Amino acid sequence: MEELAYTANELNQYTRIEEGRETPFAPHYDSNGNQTLIKTATYTMCQPGRQYGGRMLL
Repeated sequence: MEELAYTANELNQYTRIEEGRETPFAPHYDSNGNQTLIKTATYTMCQPGRQYGGRMLL
């Protein structure tokens, strides 16, 4: 199992995620603090600002 390394900002949001030799991933956040750029093992998705009740709809 490979280790993950996380870097967070003062709001405790991840700003950099590193896994082994993979290219580091930098999540993006909107002005409300919702994560808008998401990466999984199979895809990367940008979700620009669709919110409902303060929660992002995926």
